[in-house]
This record gives sequence, C-alpha cells and structure tokens, in this order.
Amino acid sequence: RSTGYITDTASEDWSLILDVCDLASSSEANAKEAVRALRCEFKYGKPAAQLAAARLWAIMLRNSSEIFINQCTWRKFLDTLEDLLTSSRTAPVVRDRVMDILAAVAYALSYKTGAGYRELWRRVKPRNKPEEGMPFDYKDAMFNPPLLVTAATTVSPSPSYTRSSSPAPPLKSLPGLPPYQ
Repeated sequence: RSTGYITDTASEDWSLILDVCDLASSSEANAKEAVRALRCEFKYGKPAAQLAAARLWAIMLRNSSEIFINQCTWRKFLDTLEDLLTSSRTAPVVRDRVMDILAAVAYALSYKTGAGYRELWRRVKPRNKPEEGMPFDYKDAMFNPPLLVTAATTVSPSPSYTRSSSPAPPLKSLPGLPPYQ
C-alpha cells in the first residue's frame, strides 16, 4: 500500500520512502510484493505514477538489501520494463528515466545477479550508449530529500527525513551510491 501511495502522490516523504526500503529488505515475501507493486505501476500507471515508480525503484535499489535486488530480476518485472521502454505510448520523460536506471543497474550489478538487466540494456539501449551501461549520477535530484528554506534562508533537510528503524545493509554492488543513513 505504501508503494502505491508514494507512486500515486509522488510523495516526497523520505521517512515513508525509507520505511518502504526497509520493509522490502526485511523478507523475500515483502520484496516480492514491492516488486509486484512497482511492476503494476509501470504496466498500468499513468505517466506521473510511472515516473514516481521509477524514482522509487531507483531509491529502493540504492537503499534496500540483496533480498530486494534479487526479486527485481524476476522475468515478469524485466519484461514489463522492456514493454515500457519499447512502447510508443510511453511518455518520453518516463522512458528516459527508466532507461537511466536500467543503465545504472546493468553497470553496477555483478555478472551473476545482473545478467537479465545487462541483456535487457543491450536490447533497448540507444546506439550512442555503452554496452556495459552507465553509473548513476549520485547528485541527481531524485536521490535527495527536499530541502526546506526557513525565514532566515537556512537550508535544511526535510524534518520527515529520518529513519525510524535501523537501516538496511548497504548495497555493495551499486558503487557511487552511498545509502542514506
């Protein structure tokens, strides 16, 4: 339900987003459910929800455990990504964002874990992009909590950006993307 709420509302509530990451990392069943929810958003969602799902997926890849990463290699999920990337009905902004995430996953994951992603990347990548994918730009705004500007123009992270539970183990296979603590 939280995944649907985040994608339907394009929520900036980092506390909720990181709670979803923790929950998806806690068990195989939870990871499967999170991947199913993302798949449904990619497959049936409107462009705004698809874009929010792409952002959430990228954040989850960066902040979830191997349990979640392994579930993301599910054939139906990869097929849904391919359909999204090759469909003429997909909004260009959604296609570009999902393509960037796919490139980073293909680049970062081990050969064993990321084989499905690398194969998909090679099938759908633009001609001018490298075969091995490309790393994420960790400075990308989608990875940063919103900043609040107070009357004194001090910039600080949103107060909702706190982890309520212990963080998931950092994902060692996505270099250049330190998990949020």
